[in-house]
Formats: sequence, C-alpha cells, structure tokens
Amino acid sequence: MKRFKVLFTVLVLALSVQGLAAAEQVSGEVIALDPLGSKISLRYVNPETSKDENLDVALGPETTFTGISSIADIQLGDLIQVQVGQDGSVVSITKEPSAEQIADTLEEKTETEVEQEMNQEIAEEVAKDKALVDQVQNQKL
Repeated sequence: MKRFKVLFTVLVLALSVQGLAAAEQVSGEVIALDPLGSKISLRYVNPETSKDENLDVALGPETTFTGISSIADIQLGDLIQVQVGQDGSVVSITKEPSAEQIADTLEEKTETEVEQEMNQEIAEEVAKDKALVDQVQNQKL
C-alpha cells in the first residue's frame, strides 16, 4: 500500500511538471488588434520550423500586463511577449521596447557618457591650472 502511495505521488508530480512545461511563451509583432473583443494577432517565428506564423490570442480578465496597463496601450507593430497557460488562456502580456526606444536609450547613455568624460577632462584641467597657480604663488613667496 505504501508503495502504491509513493508511485501515485510521483505520477501526480510528473503530470504537474508536464503541465507547467505546456505553458508557452511567444514573442512577436502585433499585426491586428481588437481592443473591444480583447483579441490580439501576433506574427512570430516558430522555433521548431524557423518560419513566420500568426497567433491569435484572446485576453481574459485574469490577464496581467507588464510595461503597459491594458490592451489599449498596445499598437500595431508593437513587440509583445505573450505567456499562454496550459489551458490556452493568456496569462500575461509584456510590451517589449521597440528598436527606436532601444536606440534612444543607447544614444542617451552615449550622450551621458560623453558629458561625464568631458566633465572629467575639465576637472583635470582645472586641477592642473590650480596646481600651476599654487606653484607660481609659492615661488613668489
């Protein structure tokens, strides 16, 4: 009887893990939107075939959003990541930054880095000038 309980527990755990693995995450470009019907069509690359495919998903009241507050914040061409549960329901949607947003961020970082380097160089020059002034003043004394 104890052996049966152990086998049953192992079987239940195995099925639970298999169910978790059935949850799928898909990233792609929004190609169609129906905010009133809470539906999104997505173009993504199928990892098994390496071909573009379309996926239609329907959002439910339990769907969570990251980077946005609702389907109203999604536009055609946006890159999103959709987490689909094992029952086919959309668990979460994450809006990914666009290529322009990434480029802007990199540009801002680059500008900031340049400003920091320039400020450092100016500070070094000021320190050198101050040292020279101090040296000249010390020579006069």
